[in-house]
Amino acid sequence: MDRIQKQDIHHIYSMYNVLGRRWMTDWNKRTTMNVPHTHFMALEILELEGPQRATVLANTLAITSGGVTVMTDKLVKSELVKRVMQEDDRRVVMLEITEKGRAVLFELQEQRTIMIDNLMKDLTESEVQELLRIYKKLLDAHQD
Repeated sequence: MDRIQKQDIHHIYSMYNVLGRRWMTDWNKRTTMNVPHTHFMALEILELEGPQRATVLANTLAITSGGVTVMTDKLVKSELVKRVMQEDDRRVVMLEITEKGRAVLFELQEQRTIMIDNLMKDLTESEVQELLRIYKKLLDAHQD
């Protein structure tokens, strides 16, 4: 605590929260597909990491098991994700992105790129790289 002044902690916390709220507001305004950000993140995880159990997805997204169930039901109903039972153990249900889900994900990734570019437009390339370095350092130091 002595290393960082209370006032600096307050500023870091406040700015982080303001940027987070602005990001979510921008996401909700700009995305034309009406897909909540958590659903987008779930689609991206399923695309990058392959089929996942709902509990693993919940942990990765830091949401409750009830939250992931509601989200999964909506994604399945929208045909963006499908539930796949394991042949060797039918109790195990994996969530898998569909082709429609991949198409939606691609469009959302394009929209995210535009939003991030807009958010970072006043930063130089070296400032963006420094921000990435700091985020990586914080994430590496605080892995679960």
